Amino acid sequence: MTLPFENDTTEIIRKIVFAQLKHDKLKKYLSIFAISLATFLMTAVLLLVSGIIEVNTNGGNSITGSYHALVSGLTKQQYEKLSADERIEKLGFNVLVKSASSDGLQLNISCSNEDSLVLNGLSVSEGNMPQKKNEILVEKDYLSKQGIDAKIGDKIVLPGENNQERQEFVISGYIKTSAKGTDRSLYAAIVSMEYFLDIDGWNTLSPMAMFRLKSQYASESEQIQNEITEICKEAGILQSPSINHAYLELSQPSVLLVIAGIAGLAIVIMAGVLVIYCIFYISIINSIREYGQLRTIGMTEKQIKRLVYKEGTSLSLIAIPIGLIMGTFLSYFLVPQGFQFKNLLWAYPIAILFSYLTVRLSIRKPAVIAASVSPIEAYRYETGSNYGDKYKGKKITPISLAKEQIIRDKKKNVLTITSLVLTGVLLFGTSSILSSINARDMALSGFSLGQFYIRIQDQELRENALETVESNSPFTEESYNALG
Repeated sequence: MTLPFENDTTEIIRKIVFAQLKHDKLKKYLSIFAISLATFLMTAVLLLVSGIIEVNTNGGNSITGSYHALVSGLTKQQYEKLSADERIEKLGFNVLVKSASSDGLQLNISCSNEDSLVLNGLSVSEGNMPQKKNEILVEKDYLSKQGIDAKIGDKIVLPGENNQERQEFVISGYIKTSAKGTDRSLYAAIVSMEYFLDIDGWNTLSPMAMFRLKSQYASESEQIQNEITEICKEAGILQSPSINHAYLELSQPSVLLVIAGIAGLAIVIMAGVLVIYCIFYISIINSIREYGQLRTIGMTEKQIKRLVYKEGTSLSLIAIPIGLIMGTFLSYFLVPQGFQFKNLLWAYPIAILFSYLTVRLSIRKPAVIAASVSPIEAYRYETGSNYGDKYKGKKITPISLAKEQIIRDKKKNVLTITSLVLTGVLLFGTSSILSSINARDMALSGFSLGQFYIRIQDQELRENALETVESNSPFTEESYNALG
């Protein structure tokens, strides 16, 4: 603030700042890079943590699913009671209608609703969910593998079980799954509820339902399991629901994840402070005579500080938006399903605030050094002692000169070495963490009982006595040992 009896030097300081930055381009580009990098890392950490929580809590996790419980063998009345329960946020319906095999490829045709796709981390990439009896949602890769050139709205003929009962469908859209690779042999397709009712699915098939509770009923794992038991009991469901324990663990805010996010921010801030401080400190030391000259023509300590702070602010206005954009793109690239624009409303202000505070904290000490110098001290600092007398009669070598240069300004060189060491530690630490991640172990972590679930079909259990099924069961001690 300028007092009434003071001259307004704002415009003059602005011109000096732009002249200095135009002259010292190396400092300008290094500072912009350092501030952008700090902002980029802060933004990435905030958006990645929020994205992971979003995926685990609200769907998009195709490994564990985002439902709390699954109930199989439902009747129409039980499903209607679940649909009317106000405690359920999303209720997914799913039933396997049939499997179609052709040319070594198997197509599992199911009847599912939109909530079922969300709860299993699936989505409709193009088109719409099937509504009519002859409509189908199918994977694009399956059509490509079968050599079928068809688009949305076109008719396709799919084989039935054992290559019989070929049936014609109209493509309503394409389903997007997490399955990748050219060696796939299993694909998915979805038909409408109208098709399910037309084949009398409630009496001939074994539908299942998966559901996720509303947030007010899902605060703790024990509360969730009690609510699930109560919901099933009120719906008249006698069979025990299958609790998705993997999702229960992921959906609760992880203390380790929060601590990792805070630690990441702290490391980024400390590294940013040190790097930016080094840049400004070295720049001011190298330009100490210029600051002395500014004091000679009448600039006060307060104005010198304003000059240095103005440099930092000007560089921040350029660098911070660059870091925000880069961090946003990285988080979207790594966790696209967890990216939400609403998270930008709180992540951006936090990243901008911490980035600006990092810059202010970094240049505080250099600003004090620049403001405290006098013209005579600046001249003495530049010229230094008479080092020529020290080397009289001694042989001057590159090594002796380098040693003397390190000794002359220990603080400057210590800061430079420290910043290089910290950069190396961050680089190798990050690469070690990334290289230690095992995608297979992460994928299997949600399956406490194994990767595959083998069971006898419900149709066989309904048509035969339990004693008969048990006597002909393939699950013998020998088969168990062979699989183990």
